[in-house]
Amino acid sequence: MPFAGEQGFCLLKMQGEEMIGSTVGGAFVFNTSSRRYRQLTIPCDPAISYWENNVYETTRDRRGELCLVDEDGFCMYSIRRGKVHQPVRSPFLAPDAGRVWS
Repeated sequence: MPFAGEQGFCLLKMQGEEMIGSTVGGAFVFNTSSRRYRQLTIPCDPAISYWENNVYETTRDRRGELCLVDEDGFCMYSIRRGKVHQPVRSPFLAPDAGRVWS
């Protein structure tokens, strides 16, 4: 099974029957009973994909939504809608990639 961000795991944990992983290339949820696998990536410009999808922690809240904390902010992933919502992003955009501030 190909995991998101095969370069390495940041965090792997069990919540109920689900294995929830946070990687440098996104996050994933694997249900150990049904063996259903979902890859979670934050849609963004490819120039900043490394920052946007470098996920430090992923957890499920009481409503069943997935909360992702990444290199660039915090967002919620709705399993029912199948997409990211309520992003709290930093002000960095694709043109900022590779830029150095002093």
